[in-house]
Amino acid sequence: KYQLGGTPGGAWAAQGGAWQNELALPVAFAAAAAPTGHLALDVPFSNLEAVYSALLGRNAGIFEPVDAGEPRLVGLGVLDEYHYTADVPAAGGSLRFTLTAPASGFLYAYFPVYDQYCGAQVLVDGQPTGAALRQGENGTVALGRVTAGQRLTVELQSESEQLSLAGWSFAVERTDALESACAELAAGGLAPEAWGPGYLKGTLTAGPQTGALFTSIPYDPGWRVSVDGQRAAPFEALEGLLAVPLSPGMHTVELRFVPGGLGAGLAVALAAAAALAGWLLLRRRAKRRA
Repeated sequence: KYQLGGTPGGAWAAQGGAWQNELALPVAFAAAAAPTGHLALDVPFSNLEAVYSALLGRNAGIFEPVDAGEPRLVGLGVLDEYHYTADVPAAGGSLRFTLTAPASGFLYAYFPVYDQYCGAQVLVDGQPTGAALRQGENGTVALGRVTAGQRLTVELQSESEQLSLAGWSFAVERTDALESACAELAAGGLAPEAWGPGYLKGTLTAGPQTGALFTSIPYDPGWRVSVDGQRAAPFEALEGLLAVPLSPGMHTVELRFVPGGLGAGLAVALAAAAALAGWLLLRRRAKRRA
């Protein structure tokens, strides 16, 4: 919901020294389904589209893929499948993608990098974006707002004699579709009534297509969940998040975290306390006899 410092991409609002994501979803909300499948590597836009579509129970239509084709090599030669080398080492070189935006919204690129030979500045139409690709910092890069039919050039300008890139993909995040999806999901958000460490209770109204309560809470077997006072069976969504089966209608949901081994630990502690109390009692009796 908030980011401190930097300049995030997308529809973030400046709040003093921080940024607020005005489309952030509640910590828990009703969804058509909570996806449980494995997310593929290096296809972030397809993954996000699939997740939103599953939560909504319909085609989300948020991320529009962009066909950028093969890049033009400027001052670079192909070393192997993932590596490029500068024709003139001291001069460096660049990869240039020319693309046309298929829809209006925010343009994003994904450049996976896996080894030490990556060091590149990202430019759009010759202007630096402030983003850089380096080992351990690769990922999604925000390239700014575009309009449908707009042509532009995205360039990776090498900072050394070699450039490593394990692939690329581009997508336009359609602002109207994203806003519609987030508003629809937020309408079924949990309204907190009480909360604390390891505890959350609130109410929500689930729509007619609801099949699950989806949360941004990390999954752990220690979570105990009740819906309208009845014990529910949590499950793991997206390989790490807590979800619960949920039917349409108004519900009161209570989540409580019970650490694993707490019962056994309490039993051991009580047994130890009882043993200590017995030993002290026997010792006191022995002193009286003496």
